[in-house]
Amino acid sequence: IMRKIDLLKLGFKDTSFTDEEIVFTEFTLKKEKFTIQIHGENLVELEVEPKIWVEIPNCKKISDLKRLIKLFH
Repeated sequence: IMRKIDLLKLGFKDTSFTDEEIVFTEFTLKKEKFTIQIHGENLVELEVEPKIWVEIPNCKKISDLKRLIKLFH
């Protein structure tokens, strides 16, 4: 599980929202070359081109996320 405090330390913004009284947890890290979004507890998506998102499987821990950021940074 990725904790909110750890995500914020990495530069993610809390972009959670409510739709029809349902709360959707979401965190977004937007950089010049890439954007990463985390939905719920561990669904990680990477924007590879404008409006083209790819799910990143097995990215479940903060250490996995740090490696992903380093790869694209």
